[in-house]
Amino acid sequence: MRLTAAAKGVRRRRGGSRPAMPGGAAAESCRSGRTNDNDSELMGRIAPTSVSSSPAAATGPRSDAAAPSPTILLADDDPLIVATLGHGLRSAGYQVLVAYDGAHALEICLESNPALAIVDYAMPGLTGVELARQIAKRTSTAVIFLSAYSDQAIVGGAIDAGAMAYLVKPVDTEQLLTMVRTVLQRSREFRALQSQAEQLNTALQMSRNVSVATGVLMEKFGIDQQEALERLRRQARSTRTRLEEVATQLLRMTDETARLYGALGQRSQVRSRDGDTKP
Repeated sequence: MRLTAAAKGVRRRRGGSRPAMPGGAAAESCRSGRTNDNDSELMGRIAPTSVSSSPAAATGPRSDAAAPSPTILLADDDPLIVATLGHGLRSAGYQVLVAYDGAHALEICLESNPALAIVDYAMPGLTGVELARQIAKRTSTAVIFLSAYSDQAIVGGAIDAGAMAYLVKPVDTEQLLTMVRTVLQRSREFRALQSQAEQLNTALQMSRNVSVATGVLMEKFGIDQQEALERLRRQARSTRTRLEEVATQLLRMTDETARLYGALGQRSQVRSRDGDTKP
């Protein structure tokens, strides 16, 4: 049988010493401190990916996972104040929108809904107090007042208008940044409490609807409370809807039926009166 060249080579090597494996050669080169091109190529195949040992690479945040910076509206009719405070806010990583009068500031709040508005107490077009009222009424933006006056009546008016903080000019940038961080945190907590209150009110309303619907069924069919509630539950299971939704639908239909009966009754009374007046 004819042997291939590769097979012959294998048979010849069986009688001699076993050749060193490539990995062993590379390891020996590394121990001796000597490397060649073949070793480098081999090591590249063995460990194609390197891991940085720097702390930043190991623990640093990913840029694509970073939360977006809050947007802040800076509204003041003094360009120097706007430029100075705006630079400080941008250097701290905030996105800054600028307005030089109250009307423009309100327009920006309605369109962009920034996380925070820093507004001058006295501005042309729309005063800071009126601006704060409109912002509180129509947006979820928190407000910080800037003013050259520290009169208690003015401060009280600003707080009543919806401001969460009040700073007296001239304002240091570090002082402003500290207040901004505090107000943003308070605003987040306040919105969380509002959300919890809304959820609680919704749950209470749903519970009330179930109770009223149970009473409607008790009166309609002459059954006890347990049976009425069980009928609501069976309807919810059969239609694969929540118990509260079934109760709400029942109450809505009951109200619509009552209004329809009332309208029909009024028409009957009108026709009866018309018939009485005829000779």
